[in-house]
Amino acid sequence: MRLHRLELVAFGPFADRQRVDFDELSQAGLFLLHGPTGAGKTSVLDAICFALYGRVPGERGRVNRLRSDHAAATVAPEVVCEFSLSERRFEVTRSPEWQRPKKRGSGTVRQHAHVVLRERVGEAWKPLTNRIDEAADLLQQLIGLGPEQFTKLILLPQGEFAAFLRATAEERRPLLQKLFGTDRFAEVERWLADRRRELDHQVQLANATTARLFARAQEARLEDLDVEPPPTAEAAAGLVTGWVQDARAERAAARIEVRTTEQASENARTAAEAAAEALTQHRRQAELTAELDRLLAAAGQQSQRRAAVMAAGHARVLTPLLADLEAAQRRSAAAAERWSRAQAGAEAAGEDPDAGTPERLAALGTELGALTELLSAERDLRRLDTRQRAGEQEIEAAERDSAEAETEAIALAARQSLLSGERTAAELIAVTLPDREQDAARATTVARAVLEHERLARAQTGAQDALRAAIDAHQSAVEVVQDLRTRRLDGMAAELAAGLTGDGPCPVCGSCEHPAPAAHQASPVTEQAQRRAEVAQQATEADRERARDLVHAGEQKLAALLAVTGGKPADAAAAELAEAQERVDEARAAGKRAQQLTADLDEVADRLERARARQAEALAAAGTGREVLAGIAARRGDLRSRLVQARGEDVDLQARHRRLTGALASLTECSGARQAMAQARERFDRASAVLDSAATQAGFANRAAAAAAVLPAAEVERLAELVAEHDTQRARLQALLGDLTPPDLDPGREQERDVESELERLRVAQTQTRQAHESARERHTLAGRSVRALTGLATELDAHASASAPLRGRFATVESVSRCVEGTGGDNTMRMRLSSYVLAARLEQVAEAASLRLAAMSGGRYLLVHTDGPSRAGARSGLGLAVIDGWTGVQRDPASLSGGETFCTSLALALGLADVVQAEAGGSVIETLLVDEGFGSLDEDTLDEVMDVLDSLRSAGRSVGLVSHVSDLRDRIPAQLEVVKTRTGSRLIA
Repeated sequence: MRLHRLELVAFGPFADRQRVDFDELSQAGLFLLHGPTGAGKTSVLDAICFALYGRVPGERGRVNRLRSDHAAATVAPEVVCEFSLSERRFEVTRSPEWQRPKKRGSGTVRQHAHVVLRERVGEAWKPLTNRIDEAADLLQQLIGLGPEQFTKLILLPQGEFAAFLRATAEERRPLLQKLFGTDRFAEVERWLADRRRELDHQVQLANATTARLFARAQEARLEDLDVEPPPTAEAAAGLVTGWVQDARAERAAARIEVRTTEQASENARTAAEAAAEALTQHRRQAELTAELDRLLAAAGQQSQRRAAVMAAGHARVLTPLLADLEAAQRRSAAAAERWSRAQAGAEAAGEDPDAGTPERLAALGTELGALTELLSAERDLRRLDTRQRAGEQEIEAAERDSAEAETEAIALAARQSLLSGERTAAELIAVTLPDREQDAARATTVARAVLEHERLARAQTGAQDALRAAIDAHQSAVEVVQDLRTRRLDGMAAELAAGLTGDGPCPVCGSCEHPAPAAHQASPVTEQAQRRAEVAQQATEADRERARDLVHAGEQKLAALLAVTGGKPADAAAAELAEAQERVDEARAAGKRAQQLTADLDEVADRLERARARQAEALAAAGTGREVLAGIAARRGDLRSRLVQARGEDVDLQARHRRLTGALASLTECSGARQAMAQARERFDRASAVLDSAATQAGFANRAAAAAAVLPAAEVERLAELVAEHDTQRARLQALLGDLTPPDLDPGREQERDVESELERLRVAQTQTRQAHESARERHTLAGRSVRALTGLATELDAHASASAPLRGRFATVESVSRCVEGTGGDNTMRMRLSSYVLAARLEQVAEAASLRLAAMSGGRYLLVHTDGPSRAGARSGLGLAVIDGWTGVQRDPASLSGGETFCTSLALALGLADVVQAEAGGSVIETLLVDEGFGSLDEDTLDEVMDVLDSLRSAGRSVGLVSHVSDLRDRIPAQLEVVKTRTGSRLIA
């Protein structure tokens, strides 16, 4: 990685925009960044780290104060860093989050952080991303280092440049692994660890299966004893096989006990059943005798039931006559009730109940018929009234509609005149559109030419800078060629002397004797070196000519554009273009307005025509309505006179009709009720005489006795069933008593109690023998189940042991290898990871390269060596570093060095690490190294030695930037960048 350019504004102590050209500073390979304390030297390094990673190193990164307090409130903080990686050139522009003033009102608003990452492709910059997360990922992939690794290897901040030297082995490992690309070995470690965990999980599952099968076997045992699970499936299978034999023996013993208890249970059951049968016979005889006595006691009640059934049979023939008499009585009562209601209704209607003669009823019917015809005439009168009111409303509505239509027609005629004038004015503007478009096109051409002129002017400035740089480069190449030629001519004698042989003639003097051959006073210049310098000179000359052609072509383009613009400034051209465009927009809007006004005029004309037609229709409708109203008024007068004559003294015709209808109805009801009451009384008298005669003939004293003897059919049937059931029960009990003969039992109660006691004893014995039999059967069943379950589980354990044995072997092998490569077990007594073992070789190379630098810086006293011995407290080893003191021969920990010695050692380590990484294929190439402070801790002699080492880096094409305020360094390093501190902010001076 090589830095090219850094720009920063409103960042740290820098208020105004500052620019750092690292290409110019790095030409000598060594440059100095100096200034007073607090001026902002470290802020320049912070700006580089912020541009690349969005943060600053060390404690300063924890304080969110990146924006300069000296900058104006509206100036945004920004850092631009241009760098190259593997022939690719990038530019990153980054701004931190800051508070800017509000554009309106007081106060501030938060401005979010942003970033822009670009890559140079040819002569143009190609945007890659403007997202902060994507830029962070892409930059870390390109650089190959994280922010912590960057600050430990490339940007060595003040107070932190010795952190890598004093770091532990585990802290060094990520940085070295990233630099040397040894991730594949770490992947091997992870793969083995994953494989170990996977196999361990499978072994644990196998152990869980063994434990599960053994637990099931323990549950299947006949003895409930807790047994510790065996360590292996084989041991578990052997133990369970022994349990199978025990269960089989238990099952055989239980089978014998089942047979014995089964016979004893059967004998006890037979004896108990015999005793129970005898007791049951004795108790049955007593129960039957008691029930027969109860039936005999109810004989009197049975005679009454038979007499009631016979009387009900005689009265059954009188039932229809009784029903006829009851119906005649109900009709007579209903007729009397109807006559009472009819009398009350006639009196309420103002009529005499006895006046309902046929002549009176006929007269009322005739008058009601005439009134019914006149009711339709009354309805016609009401309809005519309604039609007259509706006609009057229609005439009023027609007159209003006519007036409204007339008003609308007047307003539409006025709007038609106004729109016509507006359309004429819009058409006059619209016809100027072509001329205005031509003016706008000319203004657009001039504005574009002005912008292009400004762009080319800026590009011309860059081209002129490139031309001057090409001229300087060409002049430098010419000087190099001339210097090489002079040096070669000066050393030509030595070159010729180098080609002399012992007896060969001299190509200059021809002598075969060479008493004092010339020798080179400085490093010789070969012909190949001189030829390469001449080729470089020709290349710079071609670059100079190409740059000159670009400048000339730009000048011609600028002249052509100046002829188009006439020297007009950009703001004036833009104002003319805006004015011309406004005129074009005005003409176009006028054209659209004219079209819209034409459409509006058409609409207004149509509405005006409709309004006038509506007015004519309304006037015609009003005239027709007045003619209809005259005919309706004549018919209403005729109908009204007829109705007044017909209603008489009543309020209206409807009232008279209702009164006559009520009178007719009440008189008609009184006549019918009187006839119905006479007929009902006659039927009741006739039914009473018939029933009295039939009751005497049936043997009853009167009709009341006959009615009392009548029973419902269900009741008669119930009494007959009770009589029959009583007779049947008595016959059945007598038969059962004749058949029942209890054996060997006296009717005494004492004998019965003895039998009950013996029966209870026999039943207890039966229960005990049955329980013993069931217990024996249960033991036999459990033993059988245990045998079957344990046999199956023993087979499963044997199969499981055979299947899991290879898995355990693989796990043991993988675990041993995995523990070994990750340094936690196996034969790895050094506790060194595989990746650390690979990196140890690289670190050893780094230590060797650093020792060359450290020996030169320390006058040969110190050497840096790699150590891989065991660490303290069991920590991992393999990436240790130690310092050998040549004066004492003692190997020392780097932490024991003094401040100046630590600086020299860490600087040598950083340079050695850069050498090894740059030589590694696929590693990160480090071309720029920045060291912040530390030189003040060196004495004069050590400083000379350190400067000699740093000066030697130029031969490898690497540049080193030193950040220091040591005054002696300003005399030693010609390429300098000074930081000047003022009250208004710092600035940079190259």
